[in-house]
Amino acid sequence: MSLLSTFDQKRPAIVPTDRIIPLRYWDDLDYLRSICHAFTFRFDDALDVTKLETALLRLMEIGDWGQIGARLRLNNHGKLEYHIPACYDETRPAFISTTTTYDTSIKDHPLGSQMPKAGQDQYFLSPSSDFFTSIVCHPDSPRELADWIYTDRPQLHIHDILFQDATLLTINYLHTFADAISRTNFDAWIAVLRGQKEEVPAFVPYDHDPQCTLSKEAPRQSYSNLGRLLNGLSLVIFGLRYMFEILWVQNLEEHPIRLPGRCVDRMRKTVLQELSVTAPKGAKMPFMSEGDIVVAWWVRTMTKALKPAPDRTIMVMNVFNV
Repeated sequence: MSLLSTFDQKRPAIVPTDRIIPLRYWDDLDYLRSICHAFTFRFDDALDVTKLETALLRLMEIGDWGQIGARLRLNNHGKLEYHIPACYDETRPAFISTTTTYDTSIKDHPLGSQMPKAGQDQYFLSPSSDFFTSIVCHPDSPRELADWIYTDRPQLHIHDILFQDATLLTINYLHTFADAISRTNFDAWIAVLRGQKEEVPAFVPYDHDPQCTLSKEAPRQSYSNLGRLLNGLSLVIFGLRYMFEILWVQNLEEHPIRLPGRCVDRMRKTVLQELSVTAPKGAKMPFMSEGDIVVAWWVRTMTKALKPAPDRTIMVMNVFNV
């Protein structure tokens, strides 16, 4: 979006009947505003899109689940707010749904045939997610914060791609709406689809912040990596080196890596066996998740390939549930 077009856009007028709730502190971070997710579920069967939409509408009638249809607004202080409609209708829907139909098998589609699928029991590098954008996203799918705050668009845009033997379900949303962990709550949608409303978990309303005390209770000195924090001259040097890397290395490619479950299971079994041999007698075995195993494997693979100096500090970032 050009700078000129940004200035030309106006925020929608406030609807008097909307309930306005400020975003929680940890939901309105700058980097969350800058990331728009397009998450695609693949089903190797032809699904009934009408049933999916009906189930999602019914979910939004349970408890506070209807709040996910809120509109994002930027207030005069530069903070994001939720504007929750008093009711949803055709003029202000709870979510946007679009559909593209292909009268062919997904195997015959030039892009669809290259998408990863369940049951592929081998290690490989998938094409970049951007490679599939033209097939999994609708031309009107949101792609940045401006697509929400300068429109009356609900938070969710669901695009259904129907083949004769497969269905791709892409959900577009801003990162302020959900992360990788909260995406598992789409199980609530499935529970309604199965007719098991009793399995729908309670939705934490937007005006309640379970993490409001996060980072306020623990003293700064208790942070184990306090001595590694960048500040002063070290921070300046890091910034200069980071800028140099951005300017020098521009042709970066993103490739998801598929690691078969049998490989992870085998590595985890090996690790547990090694720990059982070295652990003191009677000691409790440490918990080793699949994520622990994959991260350890990846770090070892990278260090073998890049051969960093033995005293080089390596930072590993991972996603976890707070």
